[in-house]
Amino acid sequence: MSLGESGERGIPHPVVITETLCNPSFCRTKMAEMLFEVYGAESVQFGQDFLFADLFNRLEGNWNGQNSTVISAGHSTTFLMPILNGVPVFEGALRLDLGGMQLTAHLLQSLTVHYPATTTTFNWFHAEHLKHNHCYVPEDYDAELGIFQEGVKAAQERTVRIQLPWQGKQGDGKVPPVDPEEAAARKAEQREKAAARLREMAAQRKEAKISELETTISQLQSIEANVAALGEEETKVTLAQFGFSGLAGIAAALADARASLARLQGKSLPVEEGPKEEDPEKKYPLLYVADEKLSEEEMKEKKRQRLLKNSEDGRKRKAEEKAAKEAEIAEKRRLEEEEFKADPEGFLQRLREKHRDLAERLETRKNGKGGKEEKANVMARGRGARVSTAQRERMKLMAEAAFGKAANEEIFGASDADWNVYKAMDMVEGEEDEIAEEEEEYQQTAERLRELDPASVIELTSSGKDGAAQDIRPPAAEDYQIFLTVERIKVPEILFQPHLCGVDQVGIPEMFSSCLRRMERQERSLLLQAPVHLTGGSSLFPGFKQRVVRELRMLRDPAASLDVVLALDPLLDAWRGASRFASGRSFSASSAQRGITRGEYEEQGERVFVANPTLQYMA
Repeated sequence: MSLGESGERGIPHPVVITETLCNPSFCRTKMAEMLFEVYGAESVQFGQDFLFADLFNRLEGNWNGQNSTVISAGHSTTFLMPILNGVPVFEGALRLDLGGMQLTAHLLQSLTVHYPATTTTFNWFHAEHLKHNHCYVPEDYDAELGIFQEGVKAAQERTVRIQLPWQGKQGDGKVPPVDPEEAAARKAEQREKAAARLREMAAQRKEAKISELETTISQLQSIEANVAALGEEETKVTLAQFGFSGLAGIAAALADARASLARLQGKSLPVEEGPKEEDPEKKYPLLYVADEKLSEEEMKEKKRQRLLKNSEDGRKRKAEEKAAKEAEIAEKRRLEEEEFKADPEGFLQRLREKHRDLAERLETRKNGKGGKEEKANVMARGRGARVSTAQRERMKLMAEAAFGKAANEEIFGASDADWNVYKAMDMVEGEEDEIAEEEEEYQQTAERLRELDPASVIELTSSGKDGAAQDIRPPAAEDYQIFLTVERIKVPEILFQPHLCGVDQVGIPEMFSSCLRRMERQERSLLLQAPVHLTGGSSLFPGFKQRVVRELRMLRDPAASLDVVLALDPLLDAWRGASRFASGRSFSASSAQRGITRGEYEEQGERVFVANPTLQYMA
């Protein structure tokens, strides 16, 4: 932050700072501290931006009258300030914690949710640009929203299409062909870089481990040498302090540390035969003894050995099944590699067809036979909240079992037919298992396609069978487009209906109504006859002034006149007014208008801003 100043003399003149309504004292004191401590400012004066905007527009003849209502829609806040007899009435002021910054954030979040693939190419500055150039305030929000919901021709005319940058050819929508050898070389290079990083990290961990083992061995040798000269009792006490029960423990720890160090240093170790599988009859002897020959304690031990043996057998079966599955996958991958090398295009085409068939089967299983309308409802609920057909069938069976009888009958199970419900539920669960297997196969197929054909993208296209199935095709310009529809009116509407973005505050119309309720009867009458002045960057939305007129006319006498005036330059009026104020004679002649001096700050510190919070109104 240079403030346009250079050299060692800092800022040898007073400084005027604009701020919003209800600006926290913490922000004001930190700004003044920087100006005094870093730049050596002579004095600092804080003034609210709407006051400076009012001053400038009155000096230019744009705003007239001693009574008015100022609505400032700024960058971070929107507030309403009544002015009576040339003096602002702070008791009637209201502030809304929404401004242009929050509108941009809401638009960015909304478009990111609708177009997740654009998160890397669409940022805050793009959203700011779209807000400034394409958003508008309708005079009747509900009527305008109905146009977009009905999807009529007028809605298409109001829709804005934004083309984001992409790598393909704009003319034919095709992606330049990808050389398989170049793609393979690029992948190999990436893998090599990743492997090099992993090797470097492994080498660092190895060096740290070697150093730790060497230190451990040195300490163990020192302990072993020290206890050699001690007596038996002293040796036990000393070893207990280090966590050893005897000299054998130190010897075993030394042997383990030396073996680990030798492995890390790459030294040759004597080859030891792997552990032989122990005979079950020796490992679990009680399992082979009849129960009548065992005592009560031995029966308990036999149950424990049976549990251990069952667990061990289960682990062995699981390991064998895993090894068999891995071997099956490896063999399948080897056959696919040979088939791909023999006929790359044919293999990819068959893989795409398999991918499409799996997607269609999954959609059919999940959505059942409800047709387009039911599937559309299922898709609208989202993936996380979707209830499959199998789950709905299970709930139906449970409801029939619970409430199928009369209210005063509790005879479920009296008939053998009642138990068929569990058979039906087992069939439903079996169907879900099949769906899970098909989903896993579907994901594997999609990953394989991305691996073999990285230029392809997956999109939702019509399958011609009542549903939406996933297909794979090269990326096109349409994949990098954003359509602005209802967002054009919903974003600025937040200033009038803050609940649309989850803010529990009143909008501009209710702010004016609340302001009137705070006034005395005579003041309320003056304010209803006074003009309304608009300032702030958000007041530049097309239709903003007309919407304010419509909303405020509902709160006034229909026969009364309503004058709503937009500032000359809503973006810079506050700065221009502060400039006029600082260059006036009263500012240089009055120490009160020049604000807090450096001497007052050095004498009182931050307390001076509590006693003199802000600039008083300039009459």
